[in-house]
Amino acid sequence: MRLPQKTYFLALLSSFMLLSLFAQSQNHDNVWIFGTNGGYDWNTNTVISNSAINTSEGCASISDASGNLIFYTDGINAWNSNHVLVTTGFNMTGNPSSTQSGIIIPKPGSANYYIVSVDFAGATNSRMAWYEAGITGGMLTSVFPAPGTTMLTNSAEKVAAVRKPCDPDTVWIIGHNYTLQRYEVFAATNAGISPTGASIPDLAINHSLRNKLGTLRFNHQGNILASAIFDEHVELMGFNPNTGQFTGLQLKFEVNNAQSPDKEVYGLEFSPNDRIIYVSQWGSNTITNNALLQFNVSNLTEPIIEASRQLLYSSGSGANHIDAAQIQLAPDGNIYVALRRIGTPSGTSGLGRI
Repeated sequence: MRLPQKTYFLALLSSFMLLSLFAQSQNHDNVWIFGTNGGYDWNTNTVISNSAINTSEGCASISDASGNLIFYTDGINAWNSNHVLVTTGFNMTGNPSSTQSGIIIPKPGSANYYIVSVDFAGATNSRMAWYEAGITGGMLTSVFPAPGTTMLTNSAEKVAAVRKPCDPDTVWIIGHNYTLQRYEVFAATNAGISPTGASIPDLAINHSLRNKLGTLRFNHQGNILASAIFDEHVELMGFNPNTGQFTGLQLKFEVNNAQSPDKEVYGLEFSPNDRIIYVSQWGSNTITNNALLQFNVSNLTEPIIEASRQLLYSSGSGANHIDAAQIQLAPDGNIYVALRRIGTPSGTSGLGRI
């Protein structure tokens, strides 16, 4: 079996991860919490094995400017840095089977944070909602309001956010409205989160439940938004982070070819210089090839992007193989992939480095 180039296992952790998005240079993502009781502390390069989380997909964690963990969430519950459950008595909107079940966004002008939580594709009127996470003395103490404030109904399993460069008091949030088949922009300010009215139609051919799956990801400049349409392709959209408007640039490129036919597009991440996008694909069932690929997106032309396709890893078919899932740039400047073993030994997982 071939593993991705330069791959190693940090620990046997369940690790379908998606982490909070802000400012690696400010240490806010120095502690990763994910999977089943798992995590990794980049401050000390040590494995965390006593977290309270237990999820198979989307999750998020946030640290302070010194890199100390503040809290984490699976989009359903939230725990403080002592791994104590704070969301007692209610669940947020997320689901352990939602690609991006929850993300964490700093509340502008406040010590508090917002949690944006996204339901899974199969839920009736799958909802995206926001909550406020109350912070006292650097510790998560509350999450409110209990029902959450609805942003979208019939949402896809994806959400992304980027800070407005010219205004530190505004963060743009993008959701995928599946009813209206478009991406919509929301503004997070000190007053809350509200729609701006900006939107762009998606390019999906088939608006099936399966195409609700897949990652939504900004590049590091915040001017390109990528969307994984599970059964079809990757979409790229131009975005102006200063205005919160889509620029009109929009294209899609095919991921499948003879090397990796009939695979579902799931994870996305940009290289630090934004020239490369990494894409993970699941097989159509547990014994079908899984793949990790890269595309050069420095020239935003569909045929050129597709021609740049490089297959970095293929699991091979059969009952025993390793699947590549979510992809994330880490504080050490490397990009890591969540890996899950299918077959024997069942359930063992880890992180691979590209």
